[in-house]
Amino acid sequence: MRTSLKLMEVEKILGKRKTRRYFNGQEEVKVIELLKVLYYKEGVKLLSSRMLSKILDVTSVTLRKWARQGKIKSVVSGDKYKYDLSSVIKYLSGEGEFINVRGRQYKVISIISSSTPMGIGDIIEDNETVEEILSQRRVEHECVVKIKQRI
Repeated sequence: MRTSLKLMEVEKILGKRKTRRYFNGQEEVKVIELLKVLYYKEGVKLLSSRMLSKILDVTSVTLRKWARQGKIKSVVSGDKYKYDLSSVIKYLSGEGEFINVRGRQYKVISIISSSTPMGIGDIIEDNETVEEILSQRRVEHECVVKIKQRI
C-alpha cells in the first residue's frame, strides 16, 4: 500500500483546479490527506473499488478482505463494491486502535494534522507517549495525537 501520490496522479482524481486549491506547491500528496479532502471538503462518502484500489495501490481483493475483517465498511450493489470513505480514513489513520506503549495500553482517538496544540479533558499530553504512537503508526508529518489511557 502506498503512502503518497505524485501531483499528476492527484490531478487525475480531483482535476487540476481543485488539486491546485488543496495541494498548491506540493510535489507529492499523502494518501490520507487526499482521502480527507475527498471526504471533508468534496463531500464524497463512498468510493468505488476501482478508485480506492487505484489511490491506495492495493487490489480489489485486498479491499474486500479488509471489509470482511471489519476494518472498513462496504456497500454492495449487485457485483459492484463501494467503500465508506470515513471508515477507510479511520482505518488508515489508526483511530479507535489500541496501542501498547511502555506497558500501558492507549486508545487512539484521533491523529490530526495541525500546528495548533490541543488538550481536552481526559486527553493525555505526554510527549514520549505521543512520539512512540507516531513511530508505531509510521506518521512522519507534524500532527496532534489525542489518546486516552485505557483503564
